[in-house]
Amino acid sequence: SARSRLAAHAQGVRPRAAQPQAMAAPAPGLPVVAQLLAQPPPSFGATDAYGAKRTPDEVRIIKEMLDEDVNIFMKESGVDGPAARELMAEAPEIKWAVLQRGPVRSASNPSAALIGRIRDAKNGLHRAAACPQPLAVIDPTKPLSETDKFILENRLDQSSALSLRGENPDVQKMVMQQGPLVNC
Repeated sequence: SARSRLAAHAQGVRPRAAQPQAMAAPAPGLPVVAQLLAQPPPSFGATDAYGAKRTPDEVRIIKEMLDEDVNIFMKESGVDGPAARELMAEAPEIKWAVLQRGPVRSASNPSAALIGRIRDAKNGLHRAAACPQPLAVIDPTKPLSETDKFILENRLDQSSALSLRGENPDVQKMVMQQGPLVNC
């Protein structure tokens, strides 16, 4: 899909010499999860997420692919002109963060939902820059916690995952008992 191609380009491809050494075999069912959580955040500039330099053409292609995904997202979501223009004016990292949260078509006001997601993405980036923290530290020899399973199953973004993990265990349990976050 276009989104998976974009993710691959945004993260970059490591040069052969930079490939990590093979790790011990993780627990059954964990390799995909560990790989997802171990990936660096996407980078849309002249340097990829692994520090390799990109050509100007690669940077242009990545931005064009992201803009194509944003246009599809806006058509499918039914947002109004001002909200669409606001998203298109944002930095690529903000656009990517908004797209990662999924469509807004089920919201009662898709344009307001989009503006809220833009605000959340900006706040998340500012907090992450002020206090960078990994999304999760996964020990492949240990099973996932219930909270980590909930985060992965519901595709929570980094800001939401950090917020949930920051709550005391009783609050985490109450949130998880409410069920999946489908169509929220």
